[in-house]
Amino acid sequence: PSIANKKQGLPHTPAKNILENPGSVIYLSNVELLSKDLQAKLAEGIEGKSSQEFLPARIMISSSKNLKVLAAGGQFNSDLLGLFKNTTLDIPPLRNYSDNIPLLIKDYFEECAERGKFSVPVVEEDALATLQRYGWPENVKELRSVLDKIMITGSACETISIQDLPAEIQNSRGIVHPDDASHSDTFQEAELSWEKSFIIHHLRKNDWDLQKTCDALKTDKKLFQEKLKRHSIRLPEPNSKQPSPPLPLQRTLKRSVVLCGSGLHSGIKTGLILQPLPPGSGIIFGDISSGKTIPAQLENVQSTDYSTCLKKGLASVATIEHIMAVLHMYRITNLLIKVGDEAPVMDGSAKDFCALIEDGEFEEQDGIYDEIVIDKTYTFGSEDGGPVISIEPADTFTVSYFMKYPEPIGTQDHTFVFRGEASFKNEIAPARTFGFMEDVAQLTKMGFACGGKLDNFILLGDKKVINTKLRFEDEFARHKILDILGDFYLLGKPIRGHIKAHLTGHTQNIGLLKKIQENYLQTA
Repeated sequence: PSIANKKQGLPHTPAKNILENPGSVIYLSNVELLSKDLQAKLAEGIEGKSSQEFLPARIMISSSKNLKVLAAGGQFNSDLLGLFKNTTLDIPPLRNYSDNIPLLIKDYFEECAERGKFSVPVVEEDALATLQRYGWPENVKELRSVLDKIMITGSACETISIQDLPAEIQNSRGIVHPDDASHSDTFQEAELSWEKSFIIHHLRKNDWDLQKTCDALKTDKKLFQEKLKRHSIRLPEPNSKQPSPPLPLQRTLKRSVVLCGSGLHSGIKTGLILQPLPPGSGIIFGDISSGKTIPAQLENVQSTDYSTCLKKGLASVATIEHIMAVLHMYRITNLLIKVGDEAPVMDGSAKDFCALIEDGEFEEQDGIYDEIVIDKTYTFGSEDGGPVISIEPADTFTVSYFMKYPEPIGTQDHTFVFRGEASFKNEIAPARTFGFMEDVAQLTKMGFACGGKLDNFILLGDKKVINTKLRFEDEFARHKILDILGDFYLLGKPIRGHIKAHLTGHTQNIGLLKKIQENYLQTA
């Protein structure tokens, strides 16, 4: 890129507050993107030919293109370029002075440490070599952005390894992604894992067409089919109108999205910032104020009193179950959730979270995710008619909830069968949290439900619903299912099985999850 500057007059505009200071600087990035008319007017204004009133200022322009070449081809105003010919600074791309990358990284972390009062991490030699070999198409800006993400996700504490680098940088040197090789005990297993991911990547790239993929890879069709068989990769049927990948792929968002609200229990104004993460990252909560992170994992559950709360070190986040349910049902596998002490309650349901992630759009990733396929019945809770929850083998993911409460709830029994994200969005996500007047008063005294308002939960009293109309006759049972869906994503993977819950809450949900983790996951 190149940067040029010119101290000269500028035309008076309605935004004069920007220019009324004689020392003002106007900076135009990617100046080649200006239209030809604007380029001509800018040149005229700088030369002082315009009849408009001028104010003194310094103009700086930058471009990542060769403006001389563009001007020679008639794609950039030669008069404008000529005005800057004696004040131009050519900055070579970062890839041309990669030896400086270690120093740039060191300066960045020292700056962060001074601002955040934490120690400077050590970058391992392999990771540093990878960063130096990367092309850095966006130069120093991209380097700082990558380092920002590493610090935000908290994947690195005292050291930064190759596994902490974004997937695109890891892949630039042809290494196996850590998630692909994490279960490999030998080099042979790791190579097979990489080969499988490589094959799936190129099949996707070529629309699952066998011949096109073989041609692209310049490999023998018969040999390639043997590899497909070896890795148990099945191609879609030739006559299938809507072919789908044989293996489920990891998913994140295409772009960051923001949602504001208030916490149900804290009453404090809060919000969410959802940011994409590379394959293998998982779901991570990040504290907005401190930058500390908490992976959404079972071992980080601190409390199940009226909501599910995670804590790691000094960082904590409460009421995560609604956003986690949405991520579970939409199969979002990698995401950073930047939040305060509590996730916003919105209207007491999860429908706003559905709209939020749909706004961010979905990006399928090359990594594969596995389901937890329940192999036998697991049970947690009372056997004498009290709260009990179980899960048993099934061909689909199903949740049944039975409840028996005082009026106006009464006895409710609802079963949800997952048939894709639309079924969740329409049948479960709109169901709101609820509470009885006497319970809300007691919770407030205990420091809970301080953010409860007439528009963010269903208020019950005198055997009736006080503040709203129900969205479903059995909305209360559906909301309990919503909580279960959120809690169960703390295992880190979608589940295939039939959950049956009787009078249960977060405590029983987490209890069953621990039982599954202790038995199924350790023997899987």
